[in-house]
Amino acid sequence: MRPRLDGLRSNPIPDPTPSTHALLPISSPEQALAPNRILFVNGVNTAFGGSVRNLMSAWLASLRRAGAEVTVLDTVPTFGIRRKGAFLFALWAIYFLPGTLFRLSRFPGFEMLVKLSPILAWRLLRRLVRGRPELVVFSHHSSFLYSLFVARHRRVFIIQDLLYVRARSMGYPKALCKLLFKVECKVYGLAEHLVSLSHDELRILERFLGPRISLASCLDREEVVAGLPATPDRRIALVSDWRRPENLHGLLTFFAPDRDAGGSGERHEFVLYGFDSAAATRKVAAAAPHTGHAFTDGGTYATFTDIQQVFFLVPIYLGAGIKRKTLETLQSGRYVLGTPAAFIGLRPGFLKDRALTVASPRDIVLPDSVPLDIGEAFRKYYFQEFGDIGELLVGFLGPAAAGRRR
Repeated sequence: MRPRLDGLRSNPIPDPTPSTHALLPISSPEQALAPNRILFVNGVNTAFGGSVRNLMSAWLASLRRAGAEVTVLDTVPTFGIRRKGAFLFALWAIYFLPGTLFRLSRFPGFEMLVKLSPILAWRLLRRLVRGRPELVVFSHHSSFLYSLFVARHRRVFIIQDLLYVRARSMGYPKALCKLLFKVECKVYGLAEHLVSLSHDELRILERFLGPRISLASCLDREEVVAGLPATPDRRIALVSDWRRPENLHGLLTFFAPDRDAGGSGERHEFVLYGFDSAAATRKVAAAAPHTGHAFTDGGTYATFTDIQQVFFLVPIYLGAGIKRKTLETLQSGRYVLGTPAAFIGLRPGFLKDRALTVASPRDIVLPDSVPLDIGEAFRKYYFQEFGDIGELLVGFLGPAAAGRRR
């Protein structure tokens, strides 16, 4: 019996369309009235929650509104296992061979190779042959090389961050980072359409690749966002997925002993929310007893309405690309205190008087009152400049797609 690898369970996010949709000949009259078929190759692990899962949900909702018939291919299967553990990691190591070997290095450039796998290649080819998608979206660097299986005019790359910028943030030599950027540009040149999520990275890419990059939102503009809590809490919230090394690194670096000397001397209480918040609270409390600050575990949360604080701290130093947690916080009308990396990708003019850039705890100065227009002003700015992902992708299909929408 032929193995059904394409049926591996990989992600609890529902596929927005039935996986058994009719396969119509391209030239048939029925095809002209059919939805726009898009295969979305999800290059990140969204099966265990976190910001990336919310991002995928927002994108799929946008595509459905735009009239697309979307099939999702998750590159990271779970094999029906609901919890991360040594056994699942061992299965992933085998599944992604030979790409697994490139994970032995932390150099960001190898991220384009970590998911090279004959099994994944076979799953993708099977979807391409069966589904005949009009457009194939590759949503992460680790999936870009698989675009060689697709005709150029059907390739779309979503550039979630620049590996060059990430390598610089990790302290790699400048010459090596420049070489990495040249390789990146060569890879990006494989696609007909490029989508960026950040103002800063859009500006860099346009300089070297020309004006063929679109700027897209990673929020759902139709989402109903709750306002400020009725009884504001002046403690400072830290909301993150503390399982991610870069988030825990940012937390411990921000409260390191050499960063809290001098300043106003004011002491604050910080409440940590998100996955593994209890472990993160213990680690930062043990690492920063000298500060005099208090750290409390707030646990997990369903929505921002569960969080009573109006001040949010986003301490991050590594990585690149726009930070979705910063966007969600501003959209909810909260006041963000963040390191410079927390605001990457946003125009600084919008942030004036609505957020504060801080480098250490001694820079934290809480305003007496929070502007009431943060959420409204952010949404007006953000959704004017960052396009709807569904409208962008369906628009890439050209006049034929526009005719079908009419």
